[in-house]
Amino acid sequence: MIKEKKSYWYAVYTMPNFEKKVNDALQQKGIVSYCPLQKVQRQWADRKKILEMPAFRGYVFVNIHDEIRWQILSTNGVLNFVRLDGKPARIPDNEIETVKLFFHDMEPVMLPKQEIETGDIASVYSGPMMGMQGKVVEVQHNMVLLQIPSLGLNLQVKVQANNIKIASKMHA
Repeated sequence: MIKEKKSYWYAVYTMPNFEKKVNDALQQKGIVSYCPLQKVQRQWADRKKILEMPAFRGYVFVNIHDEIRWQILSTNGVLNFVRLDGKPARIPDNEIETVKLFFHDMEPVMLPKQEIETGDIASVYSGPMMGMQGKVVEVQHNMVLLQIPSLGLNLQVKVQANNIKIASKMHA
């Protein structure tokens, strides 16, 4: 009986502005990789243009089994694996799926109006970040900036206020 090798998600550091090139090179090698992109509008003197820019500057995610880590490190533009306690840090599958969902448009679900303050701990009730919990960093009209300790990167995301529910209030 042949045992199939388990693959895990890892984050790798890339050279500056090499995220897309590294992602393409890894995929050409047959390696499952993911470089989240976000649309950004850039203004030039004569025009505006929408560009797809890496959401995490300097990072690309790979799904591999441990025996082929050397193939990642031998890819042009890859600097190293993100490490935790001296070993490449494994990222849970559900965190990568959450990031993937975040970069797709989804319709918001209306929740009752609630008082949201900086420092509150909020759970995302619906939308692309559903199931995540984070600290309210800023409240901007109907948007809330949440700090979510995910992927070892302390991700900050804007979420519609009607997509969160306060899990615990900041102590005054």
